Amino acid sequence: MIEKVHDVHRHVVRGALTFAGALALGLAVGGVTNASAASSVNPVMSSTGTLAQQQATMEAKDFTVAYGSDWYKQMYNGITKLLDANGKAVDPAAANVDVSLVDAKYKPADKVDTKDAGAVYTVTYAYQGISKQVKVTVGSRLTVKDFTVDYGSDWYKQMYNGITALLDVDGKTIDPAAANVDVSLTDANYKHADKVDTKDAGAAYTVTYAYDGLSEQAKVTVGQKPTPAPTPNNGGTVINGTGTNSTSTNSSSTSSSTNNATTSTTPTTNSSNNSVTTPSQTNKAAASTGTVTKGSVVYAVKPVYLYKTANFKKTQRLATYPKAKRVNRPMFVVLGTKRASNGALRYKVRDVNHGKKTANKVGYITANSKYVVSVYYQTMPKNKKVTVISTKGVHAYKNTNLTGKAKTYKKGTRLTVKKIVKHNLTTRYQLSNGYYMTANKKLVIQGNY
Repeated sequence: MIEKVHDVHRHVVRGALTFAGALALGLAVGGVTNASAASSVNPVMSSTGTLAQQQATMEAKDFTVAYGSDWYKQMYNGITKLLDANGKAVDPAAANVDVSLVDAKYKPADKVDTKDAGAVYTVTYAYQGISKQVKVTVGSRLTVKDFTVDYGSDWYKQMYNGITALLDVDGKTIDPAAANVDVSLTDANYKHADKVDTKDAGAAYTVTYAYDGLSEQAKVTVGQKPTPAPTPNNGGTVINGTGTNSTSTNSSSTSSSTNNATTSTTPTTNSSNNSVTTPSQTNKAAASTGTVTKGSVVYAVKPVYLYKTANFKKTQRLATYPKAKRVNRPMFVVLGTKRASNGALRYKVRDVNHGKKTANKVGYITANSKYVVSVYYQTMPKNKKVTVISTKGVHAYKNTNLTGKAKTYKKGTRLTVKKIVKHNLTTRYQLSNGYYMTANKKLVIQGNY
């Protein structure tokens, strides 16, 4: 026993027993002997010569999960670093890191409900005796970002560019235009604006997107006016916005040029049938088609085809849309217009029939108003009555931008309309009780239905 004490004394350094000495004596240190070692710690010598135990390392951060996503596929997303007792990086799932949850009311939860937008949970990660707590938040169905529009560009073509994600209640992506997302604007002086003035370089607006009770804001800025490069006209004179303009006349046509903008009254010949079309004839043709504004939504009232080009050929059909009941009629967002070689006007569109195989296809359809019309009513019903035809019913709101949900009307409900209100590229009906509802023809019908 005396010899044992002397041996202990020899292995003491500055009043501390060294790890090597302890093992040599066969002593147990923190449950570790020269015959076994604990898996959660790694004993090492400190700088002072004392015996220390190296633990596993874990770092974590708060994070967000997307609405409608799979919680189990991302439950470890809060862990940013995980090392075992030997300092080796390990995978949280492979290492069987324990994950426990409590909701905002501190009640235990089996998993994060990713269809509860905005819900916040506390998640606790535990591994080899250490633990970390972080917050996990369920993302919104509507997410936005700040964006810029080019100087002089068409605002209505890009007013939805601030929306980065829009999901239905099942977590499926939907098109903002087809979903009737409301867009409202205020300028830098907090005054309401009908649209972004894209010729006001550097102007900044706040755009509010509202959908199904959700509302998000983003900033939109107008880009700087581009500097035009000097270009020669047909006479060789340089016109650069501040230079000389010219006017020319000949026997076959008359044209005037001002700042590079030309208006022609020259008849044009159609190469396919050698027929002559004048501007006045073209304008009449446009009127007969009932053209709508770019960015508007139309639906087909008769069978139509989607074509690859504006020159309709059977071999270039991309999709077929048979005649359907009113509530199931195919819808399209108008991206632009183009004339076929025979002069017929076409709509360039994107298919917004979600859940269908044709969804998101882009092509051309007829602009003939006998086949396609605006999906929104433009007039008041004659008897000031509308009937709800949507199987899911229709919501009524306190505001024209369809925020502040007030009531829900079931299918078959007949309502009295006070007036029709235009809002951006859509229309609303104001009811006799002062609330506002959509004037979408797939959801309501004029008269007693």
